[in-house]
Amino acid sequence: DSIILCTAKPSWAEAAEEGHHEAYANLDYLERRLVRPTKAEIRLTLTGDQHHYARYARVDEPRADGRGPAQKITAGGGGAFLAATHHLPVDLTLPPPKSRDAGKSDATRWRLECRYPSDKESRQQRKHVVRLPFDNAGMWAFVGGVHVAYAWMAQASHRKAAERFPQVVARLSYEDFARGLARSPLAVLFSAGLARGLVGFTKAESRNVKWGLGLGHAGVQLGAVVASAGTAAKVCSRLGLSGARFSGGFVALVGVGGGLLGCGLMSGYLYVADFFKLNANELFSAQRNRGWKNFMRLHIADDGSLTIYPVGLKTTPRKWRLAHDGKRMDPWFEPEKGKVEPRLIEPPIVVAPTQLLGSDVTAAAGAGAVAAASAAAGHDGAGQ
Repeated sequence: DSIILCTAKPSWAEAAEEGHHEAYANLDYLERRLVRPTKAEIRLTLTGDQHHYARYARVDEPRADGRGPAQKITAGGGGAFLAATHHLPVDLTLPPPKSRDAGKSDATRWRLECRYPSDKESRQQRKHVVRLPFDNAGMWAFVGGVHVAYAWMAQASHRKAAERFPQVVARLSYEDFARGLARSPLAVLFSAGLARGLVGFTKAESRNVKWGLGLGHAGVQLGAVVASAGTAAKVCSRLGLSGARFSGGFVALVGVGGGLLGCGLMSGYLYVADFFKLNANELFSAQRNRGWKNFMRLHIADDGSLTIYPVGLKTTPRKWRLAHDGKRMDPWFEPEKGKVEPRLIEPPIVVAPTQLLGSDVTAAAGAGAVAAASAAAGHDGAGQ
């Protein structure tokens, strides 16, 4: 029998990452203990989870009648934001050589044959993170609020008896704001939480790298707080503002300018971190890219062969309306502007059923090679 296996995530790709070499163990166990004893083979493994299209084909499988080998496909393009493809491993050995599973199957080799978007297109998407504050106004407002709260804590540590907020802020320099934060117990507590949060946000396997980048990022963000507060104070003073006008102008400048600066620093961190294969998921989720959708059509022929049609939509409409003049079998909804333009991501992929994998290969390859071929025939799982 030939099996199409759907599973929750592309553990075959995850297993290639440092520190995740056991990610494929469950699928290997499933195939080794439940599938192969029945003489069946997993010919296609499907998954979603990652919001892109990626197809791996087995490269060391005996083929028959020119039919294609077993496939492992991630087709998660129906999800929310686009996920990167440029960090996907090109070659896989499954189970991974570094896996400590004592009963693991013989190794099989797989190669990345297609990804959508392509490696180049995926890398080009990185620069769009510069739009972070404009694509996510809520984050802009939140970061601006944090800057305002820090500025309040800094001035409170400098306030003298009977001195009002505008009077305190007007006389503070950049250095005064920095010292004020250092002298405020609440600001120190907030800063410790910020630093710990950014350490946790840094997706690095190395503890030293994680803490180094996280603390460095926190330091830069705190520097931005001082810069926004100090600059806002100088601007309000030079404009001759006083009283409520000074307070309102200062809060507005720190909230808007500080929020923009803080978001800009975050987008800069995400852009640079991706070159070191860090925080790619956060880089792409911050962009809220709703393009590059994909789905698949599967056709099983009378001879048991499977043909896969991967369909992609590079752009998707944002607004829809009820289609009043459509025929009975036409879609009920249509885009208000433009049209949906699906296309094949790649030519159709044909997967040979189990019975087309010639048994004469067994004699030619020897018992050991046959065991390896069986192990490779079904290594993965994922489904969308």
